[in-house]
Amino acid sequence: MRFSIIGGIALGLAASQVMAEITPRVGLGIGSYEQIVFAGGAFSDNTAISIAPSAGVSIGTQAGFIFDLGIETLATEVLNQSTGEFDDGYRTELTAFAGYPFLPGAFVIAGYRTADYGESIGDDESGSLSGPMLGVAMPDLRIGGSDTNIMSFMFAIQQGTYEIGAIEEDGEGATIRLGFRRSDSNQSFGLRYQVFGSDESFDEWVTTLQWTYNFVGEN
Repeated sequence: MRFSIIGGIALGLAASQVMAEITPRVGLGIGSYEQIVFAGGAFSDNTAISIAPSAGVSIGTQAGFIFDLGIETLATEVLNQSTGEFDDGYRTELTAFAGYPFLPGAFVIAGYRTADYGESIGDDESGSLSGPMLGVAMPDLRIGGSDTNIMSFMFAIQQGTYEIGAIEEDGEGATIRLGFRRSDSNQSFGLRYQVFGSDESFDEWVTTLQWTYNFVGEN
């Protein structure tokens, strides 16, 4: 339900603008995921190398606004609340945001991010951390004035709520993304670093190298 609400908000905002370009994407990442959970008497301190598939869509409008909807998954351990044990599962992150240009090539972004933890993708039975996010994005940074080599940057902070069973705590965190692409290629490469946590029960760190294929001009 949360996924459909976020997607509906993002598409509704985009539909209110004259669409200039729609760019779907798919990607694959690999990196380190560390998670510390202390909930209901169960404790886990887990660090692992994980594969991170992703997909999404970016929308640019003739008015200069940008919209983005993305989903990313990670294989990890999740708390089984029935047994108190940690089982294999998934972290599923969904992010939707809109961007307003305040300088050429620079956007203030605001949106909503949720990370769900469960034994299947999109399942939140083992917890969730969700809430609004705010940040800046620069998707088209030209290196040394070059028209070929292009960098991207995004930084966002989140204030939200961590929920697992009867536990509900304030949560917060930050995301940094760096990317590189060439203007003559649909492929891009990037680095993602995230840190999120709650007051007492949960902390996590994500560092991944990512490859993305953008379907530019193919929609």
